[in-house]
Amino acid sequence: MFNRITPVPAAGISSTLPTTSRRAFGRRLGLSAAGLTLAACSASEPATDSAVDEEAVDEGFVPAQNAASQAAVTPDSALTLLTDGNARFVAGTLARRDYSDQIRATAAGQYPFAVVLGCIDSRVPIETVGDIFAARVAGNIVNTELLGSMEFACRLAGSKL
Repeated sequence: MFNRITPVPAAGISSTLPTTSRRAFGRRLGLSAAGLTLAACSASEPATDSAVDEEAVDEGFVPAQNAASQAAVTPDSALTLLTDGNARFVAGTLARRDYSDQIRATAAGQYPFAVVLGCIDSRVPIETVGDIFAARVAGNIVNTELLGSMEFACRLAGSKL
């Protein structure tokens, strides 16, 4: 599966790194995309809250946040949305989302209800389109740049938590 190569030594250090061909990479990427698509198609009941558009719920999909749904969210209800979402994640219950529709719906503006500081761990999903403004850094530390991003999320994008 992997071919071993010996790169040009840098400063007298040599190592072997696994490599893969473009064709094999493309095949793996396609299989991964197909797997994610199938996983998304097997979603169960949508998560609902008072800020969700009822028409979209009737179709079985959770819509992206918009200005009206964001305005209806308070800091307490934002925390409830996050804890409910975490409970769904732990239980393995999926909320159905049409990501193409959500991307189109948020093209003109974003209306996240919360900002989350998270680790750069690829195994831990934080956000879905339009819901959460995510700031990621190794070690979960807040530096000047991250603080500026979090302030932007609250002051200009309207995050409540």
